[in-house]
Amino acid sequence: MKATHTPGPWTVDIDKQGGKWTYNIRTVEPHNPAGGLGKHIATANSFMEAKGEHNARLIAAAPDLLRACNLAALILDRDGIRPLLGTAFNS
Repeated sequence: MKATHTPGPWTVDIDKQGGKWTYNIRTVEPHNPAGGLGKHIATANSFMEAKGEHNARLIAAAPDLLRACNLAALILDRDGIRPLLGTAFNS
């Protein structure tokens, strides 16, 4: 079975209510043709502002990180380095 994911880019919406910070990770593109918010990907909650925001921004960066890993794998294959790394980069 091939894994799938929601294509990026993703963004973070920040909401603070009653001392609790909520970070909604969404696609940048609107979820429906009429516009509005992007598709909901995940929610990170925290009572500590910085920690919650850092976690949410790391989640939102997932599509970019995946693209970077795939590019690194292509370069390792091109240069014949991947076999030297053992199973670390096996698909």
